[in-house]
Amino acid sequence: MDLFTATGAAETPDRIFLIAHMLVLIVGTAVAFFRRDTHPIRRQGVKSIGYGMIALGAAGTLIGFLRLGGYDVPDLYVLLLTILDVMLIAAAIYFVRSVLPGQMAGFDTTIRGRTRPSPVSAAASNRPRTQQAAARAAVQPARPAAPQMPRPTPAARPTPAAPPPAVTTAVDATTAPPAAAASQRRGTRRDRKRAKK
Repeated sequence: MDLFTATGAAETPDRIFLIAHMLVLIVGTAVAFFRRDTHPIRRQGVKSIGYGMIALGAAGTLIGFLRLGGYDVPDLYVLLLTILDVMLIAAAIYFVRSVLPGQMAGFDTTIRGRTRPSPVSAAASNRPRTQQAAARAAVQPARPAAPQMPRPTPAARPTPAAPPPAVTTAVDATTAPPAAAASQRRGTRRDRKRAKK
């Protein structure tokens, strides 16, 4: 079976159907598996569209080969697959133009903590820090200060009266766990920081 040699006028739409779905299968595979995107939301959306293209392209290719091979495949299958193709195209356009920008903006504000800087804020980043802080304070309302927990003073901490009695075991003193040494270093470091205050 040669796809590009016309044998009859009745087979021409079947050939077009087959070739179109082979292209959809190839493009869907490229989109789903080989396209790299840095934004995780866009990557997932485009990958989903690619999976849909793979499914419809594979089904169309199978039906096209069966029809050109002489098998009696009902025209209803071709019609349903064509309707699904049009629905996938419409859903992809709707997703890319309407849903995806909102999802990406929501991701940028919640996960990354801010939206992408506008050209105005990019120009403002060249100003000295004190001017930036003054401009930000003039634009943003003042936030209430977070309540601070009272810090215990070193004298308020209870001190142990006596160290706990040493437990003698059959373990040699040189095989003591290193955690004790680490806690002594930590305590020494803490004392030095307190002394600096």
